[in-house]
Order: sequence, then structure tokens, then C-alpha cells
Amino acid sequence: MLWPKFENEEVNLVDLPGIYSLTANTPEELVSRDFILENDVDVIINVVESTALEKNLYLTALLKEIGKPMVMALNYHDEFKKLNYQLDKEVFEKQIGMETVFTSGKTGEGVNEIISKAVKLAKLHKDQAHIPYTLAFDNAIEEDITSVKKTLTNNKEYNKLTEKYPIDWIAIKALEEDTNFLATVKVNYGIDLRNTAEKEIKNLKDRYDMDPADVIARARYGAIRGIVSANLKKSDINKFAMTDKIDKILLNKFFGILSFLLIVYVMFVLIFDGSAPFIDWVDGFFSNYIIKYVGKLIEGTPGWLNSFILDGILASVGAVLTFVPLMFFIYFFMSILEESGYMARVAFLMNKAMNKAMEGVTKDFTSMMKKIMEPIQKRAEEAEQKSLEEVAKKYELLGTKAEELVPVLKSMKATSDEAYNNFIASMDNNLAVIQKSGLFEEIGKSGGAHTGNDDTEGVAKMNAKVAEIKKSMPNLTDAQAQDIVMQNDPELRAMFDK
Repeated sequence: MLWPKFENEEVNLVDLPGIYSLTANTPEELVSRDFILENDVDVIINVVESTALEKNLYLTALLKEIGKPMVMALNYHDEFKKLNYQLDKEVFEKQIGMETVFTSGKTGEGVNEIISKAVKLAKLHKDQAHIPYTLAFDNAIEEDITSVKKTLTNNKEYNKLTEKYPIDWIAIKALEEDTNFLATVKVNYGIDLRNTAEKEIKNLKDRYDMDPADVIARARYGAIRGIVSANLKKSDINKFAMTDKIDKILLNKFFGILSFLLIVYVMFVLIFDGSAPFIDWVDGFFSNYIIKYVGKLIEGTPGWLNSFILDGILASVGAVLTFVPLMFFIYFFMSILEESGYMARVAFLMNKAMNKAMEGVTKDFTSMMKKIMEPIQKRAEEAEQKSLEEVAKKYELLGTKAEELVPVLKSMKATSDEAYNNFIASMDNNLAVIQKSGLFEEIGKSGGAHTGNDDTEGVAKMNAKVAEIKKSMPNLTDAQAQDIVMQNDPELRAMFDK
């Protein structure tokens, strides 16, 4: 949407879906991340709940890694003051690495100020592609990130990638093995980042005994927790304490799964039991009233028409309408789960398990396709081998054995069809020259057998035919020319064998 001009600058503000992460577990996260990464975004206004900084700053940490200019709107300032919270804003801004403004959606406080700061920041970094906004990880993780960055910097293959995305972001995504980002890079740039960070990923797994994504996530939370605890003072009044306690259960690796299964079970029981009376009412209404009275209205009509209206049209409409109460209950309870924020927590909880499941499915599918394709490929190779052997036999006249020529033909065909066709054309031309020379016409067509039995006569004939062949094919050696003569003159071969 267009915003009023600030300092004669037209502002186009894009409101992206509210998200908690950039890992692309949900459609909202995918839309937001792709928009920020793939579009020419001038500045990001990061809106966070000032009353729940520790929870909301995780997204801030992820946004910082993208390397775009960013300002922070500390929203819910009215609630912040009611809770008697205090924030050392100056130190907080220094540690978080950006300017902040207290705002309130309810009162409009700080809205114009945050827009003004965003415009000024966009102007300041107008010609700067990526800004090194990063939270400090511990030394061991930083070493692995630096190592991946060196690999990306030293290899020209990654130049287009580093021009498009910040190098810190690429390195971290490679270490996290972000499947969505890795797939995008593979498709768009033909680069497999898993190979790029293979050594560093192993280092993180060996050092921390957990997946690199979890290691880096914990490091982010650790940095955030340190910044918040150092700068935010809370009063004894904490209306979000209960929410935090519930999150500890819902996001727990063990109890979180059990809670999810229990909630889903209760939801489906309520859906089916709650909608059952309404389904029965809709079904009874159509059966006892609509169909009954319409049936009376169309009495006397042909049987086929009566059946078409009552059993076909009305019965079908009634059957469809019985699903309306069920769908109402489903959407009602799903909206409760969505609006309460539970679905976002489920996405976070299930991310690792779903990624592993998809990797397993992909691996099994790849293995199955390999088993299917192996015999097909083998038959194709055998057919190609047979075809090339037949082609090679045709050129034995030129002095090359078929088994020696087949690998050459196969290599030519693998290089390109054009190279193969040119080679075959050249061989055909040479063959035609030999055949036109008349050197290999059958001896003794008149019925006479070879009478020259002495060595001198045989050598003279051999030399004459060799000279004639080399005249038409000067690139042949004497030995190659002699082989051609011997293969095509059985009597001369027999003479020399003797």
C-alpha cells in the first residue's frame, strides 16, 4: 500500500504474513522469505511484541542474516507500560544492531517515526547489496561458518550465488541443511551446497552430538536470551508467564508430541460428536419434508421422472448438505488452533521429524527407481553394443578389427551425435574409395585358380596392391594396407601362410 510521502519520497509498504521463523515450514513463512530474498526490498520493518521480546527476537536474528537494512518496531507499547517493563533502549539497539521505535497499533504511537527511520535507512544503504547484520555465535560455530564462507569466496562457481544472497546467509543455510533453500540453489544455479559444507556439518555433529540446525538455533536463542536479560527489566506482574509455561510443554520434544496427539483426538471427537445431531436433522428434514412433499407434488408423472427428481436430484442435494455441519465444526476448531498460535508451534515441533520423513521417502523412491531403471539401462546398453558391433564389422575392410573400432564408435556417440555422424561419414567415404578401386574383386571369376606358388610372385602382388591402396588412402601405414589386402584376398593370404 502507498504511504504518505516522507521527505518527498514515495513509500510502498508491503504487509507480509505474520511469522515466527524463516525456515519455510508453512506457506506464510515461504511467502515472506521468498519475497524478502527474491525481490528488491529497500528496508525491512521488523514488528515485534515488546511484551514478549525473547520469543519474538528469534525472527529478528534470522532477518539480520539476510543482510537487508532493518528497523525494529517495538509494538504493544501500551501493554509494555501497563506491565511496568523497562528497556535500556540505547544499549539494546547497540547489541541488536539496529534502531528501534516503540509503537502501538491501538493508539498509533510511533507509526510515523518508524516509517521516517525506514525511509532514511533505505536511502543510506541504497547502493549497498548486503549489510553484514549477524548475531555473534560462539567461537566454534563461527569457525565453521567462516570456513564455509572461504569456500564460497575462493571458488568462482559460487560468484552468482554470492551476488544474489548474502554470504553469511548462504553459509548458515548450508550448515543448517535447509532443504528448501538447497533445492532452490540446486535448480537455479546447479550447485549442491551439501558438498560445500560437508566437512563443517560433520564437525558440528561430532562436537555437539545433534543436527547443525539445532546447534545454530540454540546459539541464536542463547544470544537473544543474553541481550534481553541484560537490557529488559520485568516487574512482578507478568501476564505471559502462563503462556511461557504452556510453551515449555507444547514445544517439548516428548510431551509436545503427546500433547499434539491428544489435542487432535479431542478435536475430532468434538467435531464428529458435535456435528452428529445437526447431520441427523438435515438428513431427516430432507427425507421427512422436502422429498415427501415434492413427491406428492409430482404424483402422476412418469416413473423415470419421479425417480430422477426424488432419488437423483433431491437425494443427492440432501447427501451433500449433510456435510455442511461437519465442515463448519472442522473449520471452527481449526481456526481456534490457528488463531491461538498453536499451529505455528506444531510446525516448529514437527519440522525435524517431517524433514527426516521426507528424506526417507525420497531415498526409498530413488532406490526403487534405480532398481527399475537398471535392467532397462542394461538392455539399452546391450542393444547399443550390438548395433555398434554390426556397424564396426562393415569397416573391417579398412583394416581395423571390429572389437577395436567399437570403443571408438561408442566414445564418439557419447561425445555428440554430430561427432559420431561425421566419423561414420568419413569411414563411409574411405570404404567407398576402396570398393571403387576394384582391388578386392573376387579372384578367379573365370574359374582359374591361383598358379603362382613362389614367394617372388606373392610379394610382387602384395606390393602392388599395397601401393594401390595407399595411393587412394595415403594415411594408412604399410602394415594396415597389408592387413586390408590379406583380409580381402584369401588366395594371397593362403600363399603367405604357406
